Amino acid sequence: MSNSIFQITIAIDNVEECIDFYSKVFGIEFEEYNLGNDFIYGSAIGDINIILCPKDVAGISADENNIQLSFFVENIIKSYQAAVISGGTVIEEINTAGNIKSCSLRDPDGNSLIIAQELTN
Repeated sequence: MSNSIFQITIAIDNVEECIDFYSKVFGIEFEEYNLGNDFIYGSAIGDINIILCPKDVAGISADENNIQLSFFVENIIKSYQAAVISGGTVIEEINTAGNIKSCSLRDPDGNSLIIAQELTN
C-alpha cells in the first residue's frame, strides 16, 4: 500500500453550525458515532473520510488551525454561497489563477480552508 491520506479530523466547538457548514458546502451528510459519553460526526469527501470532533473530545485547545485544508469542488460559486449562508466567513474572495478558481474561507469555528474549482476548456 502506498502512502495516502484516508481521513481528516477537524476539531470543532460549534457542532451543529459546523455540521451545517460542511454539509452544505460539500453536499455531504454526516453520521453520528457514539463514543460512550461523547459523539463524533463522520462523512466523506471523495475518498477522504471527514470527522468532525468536538475539541474537548479530541483534547485540542487551539484557537486557530495550524494546517489549512484545500478542497476541489464541482461548483465554486454554489459552494462559496453555501459557506457564507452557513456561517462561514470570507478570507479571500474568489479569484482565478491559470485554470483554477479558488477562495479562502473560515468555517463557523474559525478553521481556514480553501475551496477551488478546476476550469475546463
